[in-house]
Amino acid sequence: MLQRAQERFEVFAAVPKSEQGKHYAEALIAAFNQLVTSGLKPQYQALERNNESAFRAAKREGDQLNLAYMQANEAFIDFARTRGQNLMADYQSTMSSSSYIGLAALLLVGFCVVLVRVGMMRVVIRPLLEAVQHFEQIAKGDLSHKIADRGRNEINQLFAAMQHMQTGLYQTVSTVRDSSESIHIGAREISGGNADLSSRTEQQAASLEETAASMEQLTATVKQNSDNARQGSMLASEASATAARGGDAVDQVVVTMHGIAESSKR
Repeated sequence: MLQRAQERFEVFAAVPKSEQGKHYAEALIAAFNQLVTSGLKPQYQALERNNESAFRAAKREGDQLNLAYMQANEAFIDFARTRGQNLMADYQSTMSSSSYIGLAALLLVGFCVVLVRVGMMRVVIRPLLEAVQHFEQIAKGDLSHKIADRGRNEINQLFAAMQHMQTGLYQTVSTVRDSSESIHIGAREISGGNADLSSRTEQQAASLEETAASMEQLTATVKQNSDNARQGSMLASEASATAARGGDAVDQVVVTMHGIAESSKR
């Protein structure tokens, strides 16, 4: 039992003490060691030897040492109780201060949350909603709305990218529109050219028809002229034959006249 008490007291002695409690602890440890060494052990030794007088003497000494130990123990307990009360008061004061600090911190956190939400609404959410509206307008084909420049953060880089996209789409649409107009103008010119070509073709067809009619008339005229020429040739041949016969008759007349002249001379 004494050994167990010493072991437990050694555990107590090994516990770190504050500067204020170290004095009371050292006094209690010294009183305990004195009680064990000079009071309890001599009593056990006297009992082991069955020496009643030595036991009584050791007991009287042990009672005095036990009284000193109890006084040191009470002093340590009073110090510990007072120290505990002071610590509790400090804890309660700290808790009260911590409560106020916690309440203030909670209010500050709430205020910061409100500020963060307002900042998020202004810096992130509203610009994102505006970006969604811009995308919806672009998806509908409306490229006339203006996208404002908002600075240099990530949201503003998104708006700058939308500006570039809108500008590129506008240029593409303008190019396609100009090309469409050029194609339309070319198609109208081609249509006009086709109409003019058709009109000219019709005119040429009419001219060809007139030419064909004229050729038919010319052919008929040439044929008629050929017939007339053939008839003229026949008439000329007949006239030539008639002229030849007339010439022969004249020659005969000349010969006859020459004969008459010769006859008259004789």
